[in-house]
Amino acid sequence: MVDHGRVGQWWGDKALVENTAGLNGPINGLFTLLDTFAYVTPVSGMKGGSQNNEEVQTTYPVKSDQKATAKIASLINASPLNSYGDDGDKKAIYPEVRGRQLQNIFDDWKTNKSC
Repeated sequence: MVDHGRVGQWWGDKALVENTAGLNGPINGLFTLLDTFAYVTPVSGMKGGSQNNEEVQTTYPVKSDQKATAKIASLINASPLNSYGDDGDKKAIYPEVRGRQLQNIFDDWKTNKSC
């Protein structure tokens, strides 16, 4: 990151400060050194099926004053890369997502990707 001479304000490149879908989570906007952060565990928000309220097993830092509104629109974006298709020795437990559920998640992401 580059300091552009503003006291307490650091500016990053666009990909860093507007990352809405990467593994680093929903980090948007500009942050100062005085900002405080909270860690949230997003809820999947899948459409259809039975119980669609499983928590994603990954937490993300967000600004403390935004923790009530932070949400991840997709389990795909909210989960580490090795969450799916690994039937080996798992170090963590992730929600099982297959077939139609995966399509529902993708459709939900397309609908809510501005969140």
